Amino acid sequence: MAHRLVRYLFPLLIFVLAFTLRLYRLPERAIFTADEDYQATYARTIVEDFHPVWIGVSAGDTGFYLGPYFTYFTAFWLAISGGDPLITAYVAAFIGSITCVLLYYLGKTISTLRVGITASLMYALSPWVIYHDQRYWNPSPAPLLSILLLISLYKLKSSPWWLAVIAFVCSAFWHIHLSLVPLTLVAILGIWQYRRTITARVWIVSSIIF
Repeated sequence: MAHRLVRYLFPLLIFVLAFTLRLYRLPERAIFTADEDYQATYARTIVEDFHPVWIGVSAGDTGFYLGPYFTYFTAFWLAISGGDPLITAYVAAFIGSITCVLLYYLGKTISTLRVGITASLMYALSPWVIYHDQRYWNPSPAPLLSILLLISLYKLKSSPWWLAVIAFVCSAFWHIHLSLVPLTLVAILGIWQYRRTITARVWIVSSIIF
């Protein structure tokens, strides 16, 4: 009974703990540098005068531009807040807290309940991670997407429909940060092992999502 209680209550408790720590004095600690300003300014143009945006922000000085989805995501929150970029820091804190819960499920799924609890607590309590989870910029969802990819690849053997989640994650990489793109090779290797169990319907739906 106690084991079952921990299994179902702990995700909620770890989320509350992580979110509370990330909200602590957030308006004073929120980071807003040139990178955050670049994204917010670009997204604000959509809020002030809505128009289609076909590319996202520049990936450093590479001359390569990310996809636009994160820009639309940012514009949504700026529209809600009336243009106040502080709301994005709260969104980053929320994303980091959800990541703690996913890390718990990853550890529990591939190993034991104790591993899941330990990993998520370390992530939730780490000052270094908290610092970065109070910063809203393109790489903010990177840990969440990486963990979700691993969970999806592991679950693929039990249900081919997890391929749809993998497709979403791999496509999101191009809108978040180029450093995540090589993980697509990991996804391809994982999918290759279970390719015979994936039906045509699943392939089509996943391709559309991608």
